[in-house]
Amino acid sequence: MQSILQLTVIGKVFNPNKRKIINLNWDLDQYIEYVWWYLSFKPTSKKILHKDAYHKVKQRFELKTALL
Repeated sequence: MQSILQLTVIGKVFNPNKRKIINLNWDLDQYIEYVWWYLSFKPTSKKILHKDAYHKVKQRFELKTALL
């Protein structure tokens, strides 16, 4: 059986300036990098994915808390 992964990132930014767009794109790249890193461990539990991933991501990547 083959798994299908779909990643959707939804956010709202009203009247973003150029710097804000650049920062958001950088954050998105970092977030996607984290997702692929975490999925390399082949997690099977949603509880572990949501509970443990939050702290691991804050330690490994410099993402803003609002993005997690």
